[in-house]
Amino acid sequence: MGDAPLPLTSSEVSRYSRQLLLPPPFGGPAALRRLLSSHLLVVGAGGLASPLLLYLAAAGVGAGEGSVTLVDGDRVDASNLHRQIAHTQAGADATPKQLKVDSAKERMRALNPAVRVATIAEDLTPGNAAGLVGNFLAGVPPEAACAVVDCSDNPRTRYLLSDITALPLPRPLPLVSAACVGTDSLVTVYNYRTPTHTGPCYRCVYPSPPPDNGCNSCSDAGVLGPVVGLAGTRQALETVKVLLGLDPAEHGVLSGTVAVFDACYGVGRDVRVRGEGGDYRKKTCQVCGENPTIRTPEESAAVCAGYVGPTPPDDGSASSAPPSGEEVTAAAAADMLGRAVLLDVREANQFEMFHVEGAINMPLSSLEAELDKGGELGAEGEAGKLVLVMCRRGVASGKAVQILRGRGWSNAWSVKGGMREWANSVGGVPWY
Repeated sequence: MGDAPLPLTSSEVSRYSRQLLLPPPFGGPAALRRLLSSHLLVVGAGGLASPLLLYLAAAGVGAGEGSVTLVDGDRVDASNLHRQIAHTQAGADATPKQLKVDSAKERMRALNPAVRVATIAEDLTPGNAAGLVGNFLAGVPPEAACAVVDCSDNPRTRYLLSDITALPLPRPLPLVSAACVGTDSLVTVYNYRTPTHTGPCYRCVYPSPPPDNGCNSCSDAGVLGPVVGLAGTRQALETVKVLLGLDPAEHGVLSGTVAVFDACYGVGRDVRVRGEGGDYRKKTCQVCGENPTIRTPEESAAVCAGYVGPTPPDDGSASSAPPSGEEVTAAAAADMLGRAVLLDVREANQFEMFHVEGAINMPLSSLEAELDKGGELGAEGEAGKLVLVMCRRGVASGKAVQILRGRGWSNAWSVKGGMREWANSVGGVPWY
């Protein structure tokens, strides 16, 4: 017979008593010991990770022989704090700004000092993903439960993590995933195995990434804080189920099921992946199908290296710049304000947030229709009128200038860097 499990300490019984009182599979000493000895790799320490890490620390995950490893190269910014509740204003005000992994570790250990937390202040990339996952697995004892949690905010990281955890490894490595934008969220589990269940990977459900302009990020489309909180909390619940090795058919683990929630209307639904006999892998999947084309971490890295991710909408948040011959600097534009028309082509809701005094608003999305009506800019090509065009980051304004010049406003200029550069070099407006 093997060694009997060590009894819980008095402090553990006291701390986790309400959890221990639950009936199996969540309650009782055996379930708690499994969580205490579990090992978790969490990629991303932002909005989704904030409630997830706090609830898992409170539940004792990694607070015994186990550990939680956090991977994120980002630093705390004030714009994070409406949704990333693991971080603080002090972290955003620090010089330099506090690393998110360090901030999250502090909050976890303040809640539960027994949690063992390792931090890696790097972003996950095609060049380091296999090494990070491999090093994590190398530190997990054979008898301990383990999982990866994807709290990232971009498709490339999701594909990388799913590919590597779906490829043959020394042991199965389930992946708990979530995503949020606007008022929508989804949560699911990939690469989950039990004796009666074989779950899909990310590519089984999403064979290829959307086009660069096919999805938005929170920094461009916005996100409601409680939506992220709900998704991160659901991730925490699914992580506990996965670490306890629960069966999807009996306990509703979201493997082979994508839980979608529309917070605007308070409507949720479960989207089920097709499967046969408990196997939900797609036969044509590039990674876990019958004839895979991605068979190694190196092949995944090569494929994922070409994924750019979301290209923001034409609100001035895209990455390419207008031709230099159509730009002026923010400082030069500020000096011209007394003799120029300042045209702000951001959407109306962003214009209402703040704008440079005296600016008029014609969103790029409706600019040509507004020009057809005449209006505040006057007649087309009116006497070489000087028009300075602004947006958020200086790209939508470049497109607007091309429209204006094509219709006769030869003295129209894009303010380089948009509102962000204005905030840095002129002031008087916030950086967002």
